Amino acid sequence: VARAAIETSFRLRHHSLAGTASFRRGMDHSRRAIEASRELLKGLRQRHGDDLARGREDPDPDPVAVSAFDADIL
Repeated sequence: VARAAIETSFRLRHHSLAGTASFRRGMDHSRRAIEASRELLKGLRQRHGDDLARGREDPDPDPVAVSAFDADIL
């Protein structure tokens, strides 16, 4: 009985450690995804600012084709 209790204790501890490691991997993945999203938004804002600056310089800009996908994002 004692041996079974000890083995169960070891299994539970191993399961808990594996769960903690999995949680940390998930958090690291989420942090990387958030950072990538921030970088993408910075780039989009920069491009948008550049486009606005060019628009002020050119009083008669050429029309720009925008896909439905891009329009949803913007």
